[in-house]
Order: sequence, then structure tokens, then C-alpha cells
Amino acid sequence: MQITCKLLKNLNDLGIVNYTFENSNSKLSFLVIREDEYTINSISKNVETQHQLKYEKLMATISFIRNKTTCRNIQLLSYFNEYITENCEKCDVCKSKNKSSESTPQILNQILMLLAEQHLSSQELSVLLKYNEKQLLNSIKILLEKNKIAITSQNKFKLRL
Repeated sequence: MQITCKLLKNLNDLGIVNYTFENSNSKLSFLVIREDEYTINSISKNVETQHQLKYEKLMATISFIRNKTTCRNIQLLSYFNEYITENCEKCDVCKSKNKSSESTPQILNQILMLLAEQHLSSQELSVLLKYNEKQLLNSIKILLEKNKIAITSQNKFKLRL
């Protein structure tokens, strides 16, 4: 009994309950609203809805991160119910698609074969190879980075020995 009285006095000191001790009658009244079945049930549906909304947002974010095929701009706009069909050509997905199509080993090999015969400028390579300028320049850039070709004083490319 004494332990219970001590606990109640501590709760009284903390402001959680209003406790007055008397020898025959003790009175206990809660100062903080207790969460019982009636208070929980009135908000439980809202809590469940909020939980479901947060879960859906999390799954949409994970889907956005994992999607490596659709342009990020298209994904973001469709999330907000706006729809476009053109790729932005600036996001990581668009750039990775362009890299794979722009510098095929076939283009690199053809450039190396032509430069084995003679020194050529980028314009001359463009005329001989008939690829679009973006593909050709990207391929030349790759070969320069790999030190397979070099630039002469006449701004022509040559094979590096």
C-alpha cells in the first residue's frame, strides 16, 4: 500500500494526476486525458489513411529510383498527372541511352582504320563515315580519352603509336 501511495504522490508531483491522501477515502482524478477506446476509434481511420498515403509515396519514390528506362522528366510529370511524350535528353536515363547509341565499337573501329591510312580532321571523318556529328564527335572524344589517337599541329587526328 505504501508503494502505491508513493507512486501516486510522484504522479501528483509530475502533474499527471491530482492525488489527495486521506486515511479512509483517497481520491484520484487524472489531469491528462486518457486514450481509451472512444478517443482512439475516432481518429484510427485517419491514422490508417495517413499510413497508406505515406506507404504509396514511398513506393512511388522507390519506383522512380529503380526505373532506368523512362525519362526522369516524364516520370515526375506523370506523378503529378501531367503527361508529355518527349524525352528531356538531360537526365541520367536519357544520357545513358544516348551513350550506348552514340559510340558503338563499329564507329570507333572505322575511325581507327581511316586514321591508320592518313591524318584526318573531324570534318573529313564526318564526310567519309556518314554518321551524324554528335555520334562522331563522341567517338573521337572516347578515342582521345583512351589515348588511341592524338591531334596534330594542323588540327587533324592521327593514330597514337
